[in-house]
Amino acid sequence: MTEIMDGEAHRGANARDGNEHERVELTPWDRYGWVMAVIWLFFLVFPVVYLLERPLGPRVWGLFCVGVFAFVYTFGFVRFPRIVPSQRTQDLTLVSLVVTGLAGAIAAGAAALTFVPFITAFGIYFQPVRRAIALSVLWVVFTPVMVTLTGTWSTLGIVVAIVALVGIATFIPRWLDDQQKAFTALESQYLLIAEQERVARDVHDVLGHSLTVIAMKAELAGRLLERESGASVAGSPGAGGAAGEIEAIESLARQALSEIRATVAGLRVARLDEELANARGVLADADVELIVAGDAEDLDPRYRLVAGWVVREAVTNIVRHAAAGKCRIEIGANGIVISDDGAGIDSAVADGTASEVKVTGVQGLRERVQQSGGTFAICAVDAGGTRVEAHW
Repeated sequence: MTEIMDGEAHRGANARDGNEHERVELTPWDRYGWVMAVIWLFFLVFPVVYLLERPLGPRVWGLFCVGVFAFVYTFGFVRFPRIVPSQRTQDLTLVSLVVTGLAGAIAAGAAALTFVPFITAFGIYFQPVRRAIALSVLWVVFTPVMVTLTGTWSTLGIVVAIVALVGIATFIPRWLDDQQKAFTALESQYLLIAEQERVARDVHDVLGHSLTVIAMKAELAGRLLERESGASVAGSPGAGGAAGEIEAIESLARQALSEIRATVAGLRVARLDEELANARGVLADADVELIVAGDAEDLDPRYRLVAGWVVREAVTNIVRHAAAGKCRIEIGANGIVISDDGAGIDSAVADGTASEVKVTGVQGLRERVQQSGGTFAICAVDAGGTRVEAHW
């Protein structure tokens, strides 16, 4: 039973609650790993043997329940690795297994406890971690209680051990696989960041250089035209038109260069140590005293990139809107807090109910922190000023 581990089967446990099923790229294990789960249905032969000795009515009903149970169980392990089903679909499938097992108990009696190891394994693979643990504990407790109440320790005592073994042996690989997925997601994030930085460098090096040259050439051409044409020619319509067009070219080139630099700044990663250094310079230019408690190295490395965005956005808002005299940044192992003694923040902006223009920066920051698994809060301080907190 313990070998039914499907490294990818439980991916649907964290799927969205919507009705859409998201298809995933199939690996050989996705296609054929279900065989290792289904092969253990052989152990359903024990309730089948018992049912064959029952009268016709209970026999037919019991065999029908065994068949439905085997079908639903097989369907889940065959289908779910190929898609990311909604959590509702997974819940309903697990509930249908439980209901079918209870219905089979009407005819099979205590022999229906042989369904429990399969239900336990299915719940571990296709439920969120905490719920999977709770359900496993439930079945581990339920099974010996039922065996005791029915007085079937001599025949079904082995089922108690199997359920406990399945609960432990299937959860360990489930947990390991979850850790691997978290590592893979983090690795993908870093690869994306590296690609963004590469694009930013390429855009700046190629277009930035070209636009700079165009702007300088246009400026030089305008001066040469003014010098060579003389006062009389410069006053003619033709010369004035040419000078105006050259001036327009220069203006457009400089505007495009400014937009390219803004785009590159958006693509670059906000590293916490760099943002702290930038904050010192920016706040000093704005005559704002900066106090930093802690260091970038104090924060968990997994959250330093997001914390860098928090510092960037908070410092920008302090310089633009706060009219503050002091700013304090506190960095801990699991969070960062930025406070100032400025004008404070409107409650509608803090809770995200203000107009879209006013709340865009705060909302974007809140989403970044939440997507990284943290909590974000921003509020006005009673003594005056604003407090921004991000914790993980």
